[in-house]
Amino acid sequence: MIEAPNSERHVVSVIRASLGWPIGIEAGNTIMLLEYAAAHERGHVPHLVGVLDESPDGSALPSYLEMASIFKQ
Repeated sequence: MIEAPNSERHVVSVIRASLGWPIGIEAGNTIMLLEYAAAHERGHVPHLVGVLDESPDGSALPSYLEMASIFKQ
């Protein structure tokens, strides 16, 4: 608690939440999978750098590319 005169009292609320990121890539989402693979083929880094433990450099995940290859056939 900080003591201050009434004229200098201000309320500041700070909330930080780590809720994660929604994942739309899975076997039931063919369009997203194919676009993910196409982006990888164009050299696009599909993940934010440093966000996913499995992809610290933001590169495409092999498991997603493997799933996408099933639908490319």
